[in-house]
Amino acid sequence: MNLLHLLAVFPRLAREFVGRRVERVLPVERRGVHLILDRSRHGLRLDLSPGKGIALACSSAPRRPRGGRSAWPDFAARLDRDWRDKVLGTLQIHAGIPALRAESASGGSLTLLSLRNGAVLLARSADGTRHSFPRDRVGDAERALETVGGFLSDLNALGAALERWAAMREELTREESIINLGAILPALSREGAQRLSSAEDADITGFVAAIRGGDLPERSRRRVLPELWEGLESSDLLEAGEAWYLAAIDTATLDARRQGLARIVRGETKRRTRAVAAIARESERAEDPQVVRRRADALMAAGPRLPRGADGFWELSDPWNPGETQRIAVDPPGATSHEVADKLYSRARKEARGSKVREARDKELRGELKRLERLAEQLRALPGAGEILEAGLEEVESGLEALGIAARPEHREISAAPKSHARSADKAARVFHSPSGFVVLVGRSSRQNDRLTFKVAGPDDLWFHVMGQPGAHVVLRTGDRRDPPEDDLLFAAGLAAAWSRICVGERVDVHMARRKHVRKPRGAPPGAVTVRKSRTLQVVVPPRPDLPRI
Repeated sequence: MNLLHLLAVFPRLAREFVGRRVERVLPVERRGVHLILDRSRHGLRLDLSPGKGIALACSSAPRRPRGGRSAWPDFAARLDRDWRDKVLGTLQIHAGIPALRAESASGGSLTLLSLRNGAVLLARSADGTRHSFPRDRVGDAERALETVGGFLSDLNALGAALERWAAMREELTREESIINLGAILPALSREGAQRLSSAEDADITGFVAAIRGGDLPERSRRRVLPELWEGLESSDLLEAGEAWYLAAIDTATLDARRQGLARIVRGETKRRTRAVAAIARESERAEDPQVVRRRADALMAAGPRLPRGADGFWELSDPWNPGETQRIAVDPPGATSHEVADKLYSRARKEARGSKVREARDKELRGELKRLERLAEQLRALPGAGEILEAGLEEVESGLEALGIAARPEHREISAAPKSHARSADKAARVFHSPSGFVVLVGRSSRQNDRLTFKVAGPDDLWFHVMGQPGAHVVLRTGDRRDPPEDDLLFAAGLAAAWSRICVGERVDVHMARRKHVRKPRGAPPGAVTVRKSRTLQVVVPPRPDLPRI
């Protein structure tokens, strides 16, 4: 938490919010809370990020979490119950931590503390019950509050101390000036102390005027708090603080998005590298189909009546290499030479098919590895922030989804699962685009099928499943278009048929229903559902590799 910014903005926050009734308390994702107060166009936002927390007046309410009130963090839900319709009685500041405390007229309090190991929100109910966000940080917060100094609601005495320090700093060395300033503001960072020590008297006078409730002069703004006005047009302290906060959150969001994509690229690279190694091991263990076929040729050339050795082997001359012999096992024991030859011919054909499949898969995997390597290089080359970064991340996400990898947050969310089910739902869903551009999601496991159908799909999205057979749940995201074209419906039905246990080329019936008509019976195993209203589509099961991925 930037103590200089907190000191400068505190009088404005007190004038804006003290004495107003709290209408609601909303969660700020899983980072903090936002208090909506009556007769104020701003809300009081206490956020654990960026940095080590920030308190500010924010004109925009946070986005509601998906899933309704049940998705709210426990801390925000409890705070909403305790604070709703209560009057915000006082705001106080603690310059020794730093911290900001809001107290309700009924006796409850909410404190944002910036500690060394991260920011903490500490709430105390009117009955004395304490809880914190993140959880289990009540002890850390209360120990921090026992440090030197206390909470202040009037900063006049602090302003007078800063004026005395400013008057005597010319007689002190730079290091002594910083040490004396640290005694007045114990929580001030080294960087902030150096900046204030090097400021001119007029800048310090303007800053003291701000913490006493006046306006922070433009000159002092740019000398004492330059980060708030860097590239910003606003001259108002509250507006500048909100603009800086929103920009910092956007930067942090893009950075988290970049890190998430980097993890996906690393994980998919490792997965494909292991697959290439597995194909190589399988190729080493596989028999040469030409060698197997020559054994069968040798048996057929020798005729049906062959003397069998005592050890269960035939010793035959090799028709392909005169002068050499072939030693062929009688497998199964008691089989005739023609039966063994037929079995060897069948094995040779199978090995030949397997060799072609391995070669094609190896070529495909190596091509995907090269594309993943290019995407990793593209991520490393992106700038740290700005529109170029966002456009680059979009391009990387499109590149990953072109490989059939769910990269966008709305597609990745279906892979999240409780820890107890992590093994069955840790892979991302398969993602495709239909001929008209609709997103089609295909589940990978029974648990992920449940999550895809009942957590991700909207009520009007279309759900597909092969009739009477186990298989993947397929969801076509309709968005604003309620009735996709028939080609898109057949495409999604083909995906459901391809990821079932029915052989390629067979004709199969596929259920199609609105998601709102699909129900989960009580106590049913993962993946089991019932359908009320459905339409039946008939498709021929396509081979999976031929399905067009995005």
